[in-house]
Amino acid sequence: MNEKKSIITNNLPKYIPVFLMIILMVILTVSNRNFLSGQSMFNLLQQASALGIVALGAMIVLLTSGIDFTAGFGLSLAGVTAGYAYLESGNNGIVLILVSLLIGAAVGAVNGLIIVKLKLNPFITTLAMMSVCKGISMIVSEGRQVTITTSYLLKLGSGRIFTFIPISFLVFMIAVILMYIIMNKTKLGIYTYAIGGNEDAVDYSGINKSWYKILVYTVAGICYGLAAIITCSQVTVITSNISGDYLLDGIAAAVVGGTSLMGGKGTVFGVVIGAFVITLITTILNFLQVPYLLREVIKGLIIICILIFDAAINKLVERMKVIA
Repeated sequence: MNEKKSIITNNLPKYIPVFLMIILMVILTVSNRNFLSGQSMFNLLQQASALGIVALGAMIVLLTSGIDFTAGFGLSLAGVTAGYAYLESGNNGIVLILVSLLIGAAVGAVNGLIIVKLKLNPFITTLAMMSVCKGISMIVSEGRQVTITTSYLLKLGSGRIFTFIPISFLVFMIAVILMYIIMNKTKLGIYTYAIGGNEDAVDYSGINKSWYKILVYTVAGICYGLAAIITCSQVTVITSNISGDYLLDGIAAAVVGGTSLMGGKGTVFGVVIGAFVITLITTILNFLQVPYLLREVIKGLIIICILIFDAAINKLVERMKVIA
């Protein structure tokens, strides 16, 4: 009996985001009869795709007790730079894909190098790099636009399988599988959890912590570059403001999905659920026709309430463990 109670206690926090997602889906289904239609499901999955990939990048950084504020404008820089490389190459889609991934990786690597080699705080470093990315993306774009015309990129952005499954969502699922393998089957994943869980122990064990931290930020940057490809394909017109709300929504999705801001705790599955929770909240506010600025306030307050509730549940679980 105590063993069963212990299993329930240990796993309760993991399922809170799932319960929350179900509640939000029920609310949407009751308030909007068309929510379960093929087109609505397609829209939901499409919106969650790029956000989910950004959240995967945010998760791996958070696991090291770090934080990365370059997600939004790093995505913009990757998208804008790739867009103009695409234009100069005569609308070659492969060029756009490669340049976006390379720029994303470069931004992440620079973040990691500055944090590790100069021993600077990740918060301040990535906040400064966010401004750098924003400025460079505006300089590169010069207020102009690039239109995507390549058929397979357009299909990536708006194509579908079985009426309601976007191709971009399949890319997200591939990214999820790869990230799961990285986090659970490779040294990078194991050491990432170790660094966030007990960095001193990692130092004593002789692991090259600096190299793995740089690699973590580089992987996060690649995620932002991949999200930029999907976003560019979806909007079809590339401008310097394509990042939208990805910065805070990406971090929020990771944290709502159970990734700890203190490091060492989080799962890929939780990030997927967190991405859907944030997307569902946005969908509900859009359906209620809440004005944009007020929508951001309400969304922020909802996320804060979710985090407070999650913290309260975790404290309750810890108390139950002590009692058991």
